Amino acid sequence: MPSAIEALHMDCARLGTRLFTLTTHDVAGGLFRRAYTSHPLEYPLHGTKPMVRDAWYDLCITRAEPFVANSPEEFAALYPDHALITAMGLGSAANLPVLADDGTVPATVNLLAGARHFTMERLAAYAALIDLRRGDILALAPPRPRRRSRNRWPTGRDGLSGRSPWPSRSASCSSSSPPPRRAAFRARRGRCPSRNPR
Repeated sequence: MPSAIEALHMDCARLGTRLFTLTTHDVAGGLFRRAYTSHPLEYPLHGTKPMVRDAWYDLCITRAEPFVANSPEEFAALYPDHALITAMGLGSAANLPVLADDGTVPATVNLLAGARHFTMERLAAYAALIDLRRGDILALAPPRPRRRSRNRWPTGRDGLSGRSPWPSRSASCSSSSPPPRRAAFRARRGRCPSRNPR
């Protein structure tokens, strides 16, 4: 029987995800740490990156909003491994925050798929899958300093549990439309840096 995270990976794959990783946030150690990977050769398990408190951190960790890029042009300047991603035939990316009960973000689910994959409907479907496995994801995260986030969302804001409101906070889009406006704006203006914890 697959583990809970393996089951989440398979559920996301059924929606079209082709590369799946789970990153936990080691605040004490100042590291993003890969806790699960669908591609251990290209993205090894337990790989780490420095936790830099930059624009990406502000978006996904502090504000608990997703980073979404729906074409290689939108993530090429942001991901240092963009050549590897495109060589694998992947054309869109999403980093989706997982919220704890205290409003912090101890982990992100990171998805890569074909170009223009991340429509609002699919993002909502991914949010529902992640919410079902939230406890299993958080169990992998290291202990964090306890604090109350100013971005705690009220129950029911997302139509699910109130813990993961981001799908309903972006403008709607279709498979042929651009990504959510916040993500597109950051990609155009270069406000989201390349230190992305896939």
